Amino acid sequence: MTVGGCGNGGGGDEPFPPPNALAIRLAQRGQTAPDGQATFVGFLRLAGPSRGGLVAFQSLERITEDVRRLVLYLADTGGITEVERNGEPAPGGGIFRDFPQTIGVNDQAEVAFVGRTAESPDDEFGDTEGYYLGSEEGIEAIVREGDAAPGGGTIFKLCIPGFLDCAYRYDGPNESGQITFVAALANTDDNRALYIADSSGITLLARKGDPVPGGNGMFEDFFDVAGPNESGQVAFIGRISGSSGGEVDNEGVYLADESGVIELAREGNPAPGGNGTFGDFRLLSGINDSGQAAFSAHLDGTSGGETDNEAIFLASEEGITDLVRKGDSVPGGGGVIDSEFYPRGPNENGEVAFGAGIRNGDEDVPIDSALFLAGPSGITTLIRHGDPGPGGVGKFAQFGLAGLNDSGQVVFRSRLFQGNKSAQGLYRVGPAEEVTALAQQFQPAPPDGSKLYRSIEDNRYRGPSESGLAFFVAGLMNADRTYSIQDTGIFLAE
Repeated sequence: MTVGGCGNGGGGDEPFPPPNALAIRLAQRGQTAPDGQATFVGFLRLAGPSRGGLVAFQSLERITEDVRRLVLYLADTGGITEVERNGEPAPGGGIFRDFPQTIGVNDQAEVAFVGRTAESPDDEFGDTEGYYLGSEEGIEAIVREGDAAPGGGTIFKLCIPGFLDCAYRYDGPNESGQITFVAALANTDDNRALYIADSSGITLLARKGDPVPGGNGMFEDFFDVAGPNESGQVAFIGRISGSSGGEVDNEGVYLADESGVIELAREGNPAPGGNGTFGDFRLLSGINDSGQAAFSAHLDGTSGGETDNEAIFLASEEGITDLVRKGDSVPGGGGVIDSEFYPRGPNENGEVAFGAGIRNGDEDVPIDSALFLAGPSGITTLIRHGDPGPGGVGKFAQFGLAGLNDSGQVVFRSRLFQGNKSAQGLYRVGPAEEVTALAQQFQPAPPDGSKLYRSIEDNRYRGPSESGLAFFVAGLMNADRTYSIQDTGIFLAE
């Protein structure tokens, strides 16, 4: 079902030119849902876009004043398709009560999600959670709490209990419909395990108590799982017990598939180039189809101390490459990179994108920062504080990075300043490429311009796909700038 779409235009008395991208509204609060039985209330748990531009989201919908429902949708520029709703029977038994997470979407029009089931829609106790794969053809169960675990025990919890709360640890799906996940197990002492799974079954990759590659310790737990790639490889950070160095060598970065586990990096080992040793691994951000995993790490014992003790690395079976290190010069001059790193990627070219602060730059800019692309060929500045906006109007400040595609393009949220005016927006940029405005505050929103964009909602913007498509939730306002804080829509822009 095509909900509607048009190019943005207009601009009123704002100094900023209108977005130069085609935007399409998928759904808006108050609009009638595709089945005609409810109206949209809010949008949450976004996933995608896939490489080909498919997205997934959940919608809270009002049937009557006192009756609501939760619906999971797949969407692209052609419209939205319902996948599942709460109150429906779940594969394996029970009724879907909620969908706590949307895991991801692939180009086969399949969405992986967390489903919470009970014996009836009103049953608030005895919930069972599972990972499911949904499409227009129906829903398949991948794994449910209570299932037998390969190697012994049963799946106890998919949301892993923590100090204050629980957390899901998963990734996927790949184009074969596989996901990877960590589970807490019952009826066994080895009560943590990492798996790869699809609707045909579960395969154990690593388990608490397994010896780590090299033999110095045993796996204790598994974090930052990434993958599976199209070869079924999964990367992860492993917590280790029983190591010879105790706290100084009790973490590692690993690559696993059905044939076994290999070590990519280990806390306490020398970093590439010899300046320092690996300390804490901050973030494993992803794995590409070549088996390259990207991660950021704190380094101990570096020559520059706090000025060069953070870095991003690309690792595979062939070895480790240092992509960027704190203290590296900003390309083109004007300061040095000075930040902890939380990268996106890697893409299929072995590149990562990241945001970072800059020191020793422009003295007139108290908080200088930029978005960068780093890969085997070096570091590129994509956009920097003070760079001109689209059409040369305004200057950028503040960046929120979404993702990265194989062309090196990124989608980001930022704010443009011009004189005493400013506007928040969503933008796309790539190497040697002009900035594209995808959506901008105070500019008309699709389908007909009767509403203006009011905001790009925090942590609810994704992309780009391989064609540069972005996916986002925006706050809306009336043409006279009046609004309700609840007035939102969900959009695609390219």
